Amino acid sequence: MLVIGRALATLSDIFVPIVILRVLGKSEVGILGALMLVYGTLAQLLTSGIPETVAYFLPTRTLDERAALSRRVVSALTVMAAIASVLMALAACAVWLSPALVARFATDQATPEVTRALPGMLLAMSLYPLLDMPPRMMPNLLVQEGYVTSSAGLSIFKALGGALALMVPAALGADLRWLVAATLAFGVIYLVACGLMFRTVFVGAKPVVVEVGFKQIFSFGFPLGLTDIVGMVNNSIDRFLILGAYPAARYAEYQAGAWQIPVLTSIAYSVGTAYRPRLVELFKTDRAAEAIQIWRASIAKVSLLVMPTTLIFVVCAEETMELLFSQQYVVAANVFRFFSLLTLGRVAAYGTVIVSAGRPRLVLEAAALSLVANVLVSVPLLWFIGFNGPALGTLIAFVPNVMFYCYAISRATGVPYRDVFPLRAWSRVLALSVVAAAAATAVKLGTDWNAATTLGACAIVLLTTFGVLGTLTGTVERSDWRFLSDIVRLRVFR
Repeated sequence: MLVIGRALATLSDIFVPIVILRVLGKSEVGILGALMLVYGTLAQLLTSGIPETVAYFLPTRTLDERAALSRRVVSALTVMAAIASVLMALAACAVWLSPALVARFATDQATPEVTRALPGMLLAMSLYPLLDMPPRMMPNLLVQEGYVTSSAGLSIFKALGGALALMVPAALGADLRWLVAATLAFGVIYLVACGLMFRTVFVGAKPVVVEVGFKQIFSFGFPLGLTDIVGMVNNSIDRFLILGAYPAARYAEYQAGAWQIPVLTSIAYSVGTAYRPRLVELFKTDRAAEAIQIWRASIAKVSLLVMPTTLIFVVCAEETMELLFSQQYVVAANVFRFFSLLTLGRVAAYGTVIVSAGRPRLVLEAAALSLVANVLVSVPLLWFIGFNGPALGTLIAFVPNVMFYCYAISRATGVPYRDVFPLRAWSRVLALSVVAAAAATAVKLGTDWNAATTLGACAIVLLTTFGVLGTLTGTVERSDWRFLSDIVRLRVFR
């Protein structure tokens, strides 16, 4: 059920941008994206780690104590939400007092009504933290209390409800103000739903005094979420650079290009999650070499799925942008191409191995290094290259990041650095994928078909070429074909 909830949340990530970017003007898309980026970053900074504290403080306690502690966690999140609301309200006042800033960001492409309403929308959105941040501990709480199905249902409800709150008004032709209003309305509904579920979980609980206060919650939660904070800032730094350097319409284009293929980017992490219990067991019994061997083998198999599929979108970046977001976003094709190339290295859950080995601090070090490298590369590229610079910088900075992750895995496990990453197997799959991509590129350059036909033809040529070459070289084994057949026939779900 939890997997289903995550899958549906991923579907909303796919369809919301497609609908929004097709029906709204570029400046409106840019303004909406800026609002969501600023709020998402602020909320993550203020709450990261706190929702997870329920998994640490609640076990082994009585129902009364768990209820009291859960209310305290909610109170801590409410305090953070109030801080976020005040900061967003101050930002609204700053925008209201700086019409020149609004004019520079919005440009003349935004409707005058939306431009004038921007400070009011910011002020209205300052209420959203009070609706969204306090319930963030509910999925963890429900799992902790044994309501796994309810936790999945709540995740599904939030993903679909939040998506519909944006897509329905946009599809009906409403402007940005109605999207903000619908988002706030759903926030109220979600908060009420979480409150009712909270009461159901702790029905019959009596008020008691617990020794855990705000200081303990924040002291435990902040280090726990620090890695998430650094990773989130690193993942957003390119967008903030574009947001500061270009008007809303250009930011909307970059946002479209930075859209990453959700399923491909999550395969490695899903595999890592599935293997984590086994890795922990092996590390605890001093069988680190065996654990790394399992991890290396999983990378080789994940690469067979991720690499050739990713290169379809690298070759057909222009066609993908046109089909997903319309012709006006084709200018962001290279941004999309750079982020797709980044997926070629996302064939492993690097942090999972380090955490399984009991060295989570090394994950924080790796995340911090990645952030520093990203800034050092992306800022100069923005200056010298312009619009495509931050995306290229993110791609380049990923290389030293992976190298440090492998070094951290070596330190955490005692396995020699050269034996950590399966470079030979990864390179072999990459080489075959590149050859197949060259064949697909020849098809693209040698034809004059529409976007859908070109994308479909290139996909068929690339995957067929890769399959044939992989089989002839022994890279794709008979068991791999059987596994693919089981997926197509849905036998893996039986």
